[in-house]
Amino acid sequence: MEIFNVKKDNFDCSENNYYFINEEAIVCFYQGLNCDLVFRIDTYPNIVKKVTFIIDKSKYKEICDLIYNMLEEIHLRKDIIGYNELFEKGYFSWQSDAPANEEQITGDFIYNYLNIIPVESGYKLEFINNTDDYYFCVEINTDRSRYDRIRFDMFNLFKKLEYACHEENDKFLKLKVKALKLAKSNKQIK
Repeated sequence: MEIFNVKKDNFDCSENNYYFINEEAIVCFYQGLNCDLVFRIDTYPNIVKKVTFIIDKSKYKEICDLIYNMLEEIHLRKDIIGYNELFEKGYFSWQSDAPANEEQITGDFIYNYLNIIPVESGYKLEFINNTDDYYFCVEINTDRSRYDRIRFDMFNLFKKLEYACHEENDKFLKLKVKALKLAKSNKQIK
């Protein structure tokens, strides 16, 4: 697994795009043009319902510390709207602020999730895909959220990742994406 930052020109939003890459998926954590934060998960060519990343303290201590501090800050505000819902499963579970099928006119909305689960070696990030697509998102609205001001703690994590992630360029990212997709294609052929 690798975590790194690729800076891109996003006009009036953050230029930081944090990538989490392992053998099953690529996750980009970025700020969209509407200023909302987005985890964009790509599991091409397979539809994967749960994507897991282990953020190991021995390799990513600074990132684990940021996650720990964010969760501790959230626990100080147990009276905030949405706190109980966030931790009702016994761990942090963020329901995307935007439905995965928001263009749907009738029927129920479906949502994707980000879970942050403490493990002995650090943290397990789980992205839950409730769509039938290999590409899905979990969004954090920065101007309004079902989790009220807890959205600011997520935004602080996003901002502080700049100092915890090493920077790479677009060429490095393209090589990583190409290698992952080639490895996944080879697995399907076998």
